[in-house]
Amino acid sequence: MNHFLTFWRKLTNIGVHSDMSYVDIKRVHMVNLISLLCLLPTIFFAIVNLIDHRYVLSVINFSNSLCASTVLLLQYYGKNNSAKATLLISNSVFFFAGALLYKNGGEYFLMCTLIVSMLMYDNRRVHISLCITVAFLISLLYLIPDILPAVQQVPKSRSVFNIINA
Repeated sequence: MNHFLTFWRKLTNIGVHSDMSYVDIKRVHMVNLISLLCLLPTIFFAIVNLIDHRYVLSVINFSNSLCASTVLLLQYYGKNNSAKATLLISNSVFFFAGALLYKNGGEYFLMCTLIVSMLMYDNRRVHISLCITVAFLISLLYLIPDILPAVQQVPKSRSVFNIINA
């Protein structure tokens, strides 16, 4: 168990430097934690969706995994602002695409993205622009008719699972 905790601490401390402020260290930890927690489920669902012949959703999930890995790599090289932007933008795009095409409850993940963005940035303009963007995207999800037939959408149980996870 100690080996796992040591490994976990190393992963969550990627990009942390001794000259950072306490708040910046906590933000780096948060970005790392979100990226790490996104990796395994998105890889798992990429495989599940591939098996279920939902190829586009599988690509969306796999792409989200790649972006989470990219965020960790950016953190490692000290590109914290790029890592934050990559995390927020990629997650927003992939959650919106999954929700639009497959009705998988991705709008709740969009809300989580909005909340996380408020913790990552102090700038009110960033908060307002992201709030407007997320509200617009969620509105689109309810205004645009279903693109795929109901049989191709994910089962309700998976939507409920995603909502609970969000």
